[in-house]
Amino acid sequence: MPIELSILVPSFSRLVSVAITGDIADRDRAAVESLLADAARVQGVVDAIRAAGARRLEVLAEATGALDPEAVVGDAGRTSRREASRTIQRGRVTESVPQLGSAMADGEVSASHLDAVANALARLDPDQRTRLAADGDWIATIAARCTPEELSRALTRRVRQLGVDDGVARFERQRRAATLRYWVDQISGMMCIHGELDPESGARLVAAIQRNVERLFHAATPDTCPDDERKPGHLRALALSDLVAGGRHATSGSASSGSGSSGPGSPASASTSSAGSSPSMGSMGPEFIVVIDLATMLRGLHGSSRVEITGGVDLPVETLRRLACTASIIPVVLDGAGVTVDVGRSSRLATPSQRRALRAMYPRCAVDGCTVPFDACHAHHLLPWDDGGPSDLANFVPLCSKHHHLTHEGGWKLALQPSDRVLTITLPDGTTFANPPPSARAA
Repeated sequence: MPIELSILVPSFSRLVSVAITGDIADRDRAAVESLLADAARVQGVVDAIRAAGARRLEVLAEATGALDPEAVVGDAGRTSRREASRTIQRGRVTESVPQLGSAMADGEVSASHLDAVANALARLDPDQRTRLAADGDWIATIAARCTPEELSRALTRRVRQLGVDDGVARFERQRRAATLRYWVDQISGMMCIHGELDPESGARLVAAIQRNVERLFHAATPDTCPDDERKPGHLRALALSDLVAGGRHATSGSASSGSGSSGPGSPASASTSSAGSSPSMGSMGPEFIVVIDLATMLRGLHGSSRVEITGGVDLPVETLRRLACTASIIPVVLDGAGVTVDVGRSSRLATPSQRRALRAMYPRCAVDGCTVPFDACHAHHLLPWDDGGPSDLANFVPLCSKHHHLTHEGGWKLALQPSDRVLTITLPDGTTFANPPPSARAA
């Protein structure tokens, strides 16, 4: 585990100095960002050592049977057994992909990146893991420039490109493992529900709930709704109850065209599939959205396949092709051919076609680093509707609730370059940064 001491030692010295003086409150933004970079660099070394030590304990346990690695790691780090298990998994990853251990020690990747790799490796058999781990340089490069969520999606694509996992056997195991249990909490008196569904069933349910949230609460939320981080969960619970009741629990609120939506990665090459239905959804049903290139849909996986599914679930291509036989197939072409994406001022809200086109470019919030999925975002008018802004695709970006608030009340200014949809954000202090759509950043 080579470490660049010329960088690490100054970072550590600066952190010690701050710990002694406690002067963080007096620092400006640039100084705080520098401090956080120092902390990340030192934390990377600590995490790399903990992962390597945990792996060594696991090896000793296998050889002697005289110790419990999770208990030792948990006691030494004052962490839960679950976190200790995660540390041990990171140790296995750094052994399989040593480039990640070095990158973490250099502060280039985080422990969360290793968790994403561990999840990908866990899906494969030993031979397949060896083939993916052989791409260690590629994995480390992608991890260094992407968020853990983007890395996870890139690994899923890489597994498909390597042809090591068609996912069919795993999907069948998931279907057999589906379970649901419920109980009454003896303290709160609340009915608690816990379930695990296969990706297809889960995606249908999530799409139905999200669509119902939009239908019921787009215009107004009920008096029972908390105004903090509990709000989304509360609305989802009400929407699920309404679905079960067949729409009889609907509250006041206008129906909206907003639903999960998606589209292709390139003109005339991708489709979205809409499957499933719900008693309270009427004839349209909840949309089960898939972004997939036409060649993969017609002929199966190939070296540059693109497959993205609402909610981030992973389904075998054969399952998607089966769904396509019975679902409505909606071609989406990002240049507007074959679908109307610009409606001027004939409608204030984004149309379903526009949301599908946006979903193809933005799996999540348009702000760089934000992981809120598209289906939980607002279609934001860059030039406000009230100021004459049109409801055209070039005037829309998806924003999560937090960044929507910062744009309207926080003084953020957003500008979009139509040709490549690079979004420039100007903060109240004049700082600017630009980023392309998330799908382009993760390519």
